Amino acid sequence: MNLCPPVAILHRQKSAYTPVRKTATTSIRTAHGKPYTSAGFSAIWQRLITKHVKAGGERFSFHDLRSVSADGAATAEEARDRLGHASVETTKRHYLRGVRKAKRRS
Repeated sequence: MNLCPPVAILHRQKSAYTPVRKTATTSIRTAHGKPYTSAGFSAIWQRLITKHVKAGGERFSFHDLRSVSADGAATAEEARDRLGHASVETTKRHYLRGVRKAKRRS
């Protein structure tokens, strides 16, 4: 799998990653296992994205990573588990939109 630089950096920090569970409030943690503050995570994210864009990459949001993860799941249930949703219907409604058919012109 070819990861863009910001995602690759987060991926290499295996000690900073905790899989999403229904009881978890955050999945990205400091090296000491504590959750980042909102401002702390935002600062790190902005630095990583700025480097990525300067290197010729396209800007994307952290939320876009959730969509990529959901799209990579083999089933709706797997996507639900990855995203920490209680209901597979929520996952389908917000992430698994698939290809929408265009309306016919009259």
